[in-house]
Amino acid sequence: MNARPDGTRSRQGVRIAVVVALGLFMLGLATPNISQLWYPFAQLPIDVNYDGVITSVDSLSDAAKQGISPGDAVDFGSTTLAQRLVLLDLHYPREGDTFTFRVLEKGVNRLVTIRAEGRPELFEDLIVVLRRSTYLLFVGIAAFIVIRRPNKMTWAFYLYSLAAIYGNGEYFGFLPAPVYFTICEIQVVLLALGNAAFLTFAARFPYDRPEGWATRADRAAPFAFALLATTSLGADFGAVLFGLPAQGLVVASTISKVAVFSLALGTLFDMYFRRRGEERQRLKIVVWALVIAYAANVLILWINTFSLSFEVAFWWDALGALNLFIPIAVAYAVLRYRVMDVNFIFSRALVYGVLTTGLVALFALIDWVVGTVLAQERLAVAANVLAAVVIGLSLNGIHSRVERTIRSVLFKRRHAAARRLAQLASTLPHVTDSETIAAMVVDEPMEALSLASAALFRSTERGSFERVWALGWGQSAVCDLDLYEPLVDRLRLAAEPTRVSRADASRDGLPAGEAKPIVAVPIIVRSQLEAVAMYGAHTGGEDLDPDEIGSLARIGEAAGAAYYHLEADSLRNALEGLDHEIDTWRARALELGWSDAGAGGDETKEEERR
Repeated sequence: MNARPDGTRSRQGVRIAVVVALGLFMLGLATPNISQLWYPFAQLPIDVNYDGVITSVDSLSDAAKQGISPGDAVDFGSTTLAQRLVLLDLHYPREGDTFTFRVLEKGVNRLVTIRAEGRPELFEDLIVVLRRSTYLLFVGIAAFIVIRRPNKMTWAFYLYSLAAIYGNGEYFGFLPAPVYFTICEIQVVLLALGNAAFLTFAARFPYDRPEGWATRADRAAPFAFALLATTSLGADFGAVLFGLPAQGLVVASTISKVAVFSLALGTLFDMYFRRRGEERQRLKIVVWALVIAYAANVLILWINTFSLSFEVAFWWDALGALNLFIPIAVAYAVLRYRVMDVNFIFSRALVYGVLTTGLVALFALIDWVVGTVLAQERLAVAANVLAAVVIGLSLNGIHSRVERTIRSVLFKRRHAAARRLAQLASTLPHVTDSETIAAMVVDEPMEALSLASAALFRSTERGSFERVWALGWGQSAVCDLDLYEPLVDRLRLAAEPTRVSRADASRDGLPAGEAKPIVAVPIIVRSQLEAVAMYGAHTGGEDLDPDEIGSLARIGEAAGAAYYHLEADSLRNALEGLDHEIDTWRARALELGWSDAGAGGDETKEEERR
């Protein structure tokens, strides 16, 4: 009986570990850029593409004074891997760092030395910080959804949120160039995976099942990943690792990304135009928000590939901040499609927001104190690693305390409802009247959670399930559930709360609108389905969140115990009645001369015949 909960907890633990590991790795590559506000990075006075061609030169820099101009080419053969990492923007230099290499100018090969210069534009740095900050919100919302609603669609959305992250991994800058390059390429693979996952998300949104030609888009996602990973890795390995011209692969990678994004957007439009009435209105803001993000990403790819210069670098980061539309739009869709309660999202966002803010502030403080005040960059890395280990060991306890505090202070009504349902679950097994059990299973959750409807169906001798108690169900609502209905079959096999599917909800006789049931809870007695409780959404239209469904599941278990006790009492009363009847007949037999020892003699037989 305990195998299922243990297995569920084990899977959830693995899922949380994977989500946290991927999120920390990708955020760890991006969030260090926030420290540039007090420990600014520098930049080279030139921009170079993957063919080595110089695309722009700062006109006031020493590079311009040396005669370097757009159209000249860097001789990658004269550079080291560490230099190419900086030249191709995979690694930030520090102000004053010098780089010596050969430049081809009109067929003339000459040696030049350029110096990394500071970036005094604070406003541009703030835009960069804004873009990095959107990552936290994006990844945070996606992580909440995938942890609480794990399926292919939510996993794809989470992977895509990671692909929206871009960073240079400056915390790893002290490592040897080959190791640093390897870390960058792991990021490239995850970016390709996330961009391909957006295709999966678009094909399955919002019900986690592809329909129509979206099934082909869903099947194309692995091939899209292979294409994106091959072109991106090929460009980096060619230009960065081996110093070979690879701008053609960069262009191919850009075209591939635009093609994948376009296919995903086309899939979303197909889904949008196939909807009718209210469903289309709900999706309108989502689709248009994704169009804005799509346009921003296409412009970013264009700038990064064809127009890389100092004049457009600001817009590159400003456009990246528009990705914020995606998590907001999807969070809206999640709410409108009753995937999760907004209060649940908000409470979890507060919990993780407090934790994230505290962690970011702690690491930033360590980085500033040790890296700036003490001027020990390597010691700052060691201090951050030590802090991460200590926090990791105590994170569960900190999380529990923060969550309890926020729930009790800011979500009193929700906290009171949870306590009321917990008390109901502990009281219900001791109820000795079937009508009272039915009332408690229906009335109490409906009032505590402010539900739009609730009903209880109990098994009959005919094998069907008869509605014995309901609120929010009209007079014309169905009164019986057949034993072989798909929903009943799923409940009998799963023995746990089950979502009412669209096919189930379309059954004749079930309430429609706000009263439509969305969750069915099985009530099990001796491994048999004794009853089915069905609950609607909140009166405001919000979905039941996982914690609330868990409370309803415990009420179902308690009702099963109560019915078991009723059945045991009924059997005991029946046995007592049979014993009493046997005693009565035994006494009557003795009055007639019957003997327990058996008959003997002709006279006894004659009396028996009489």
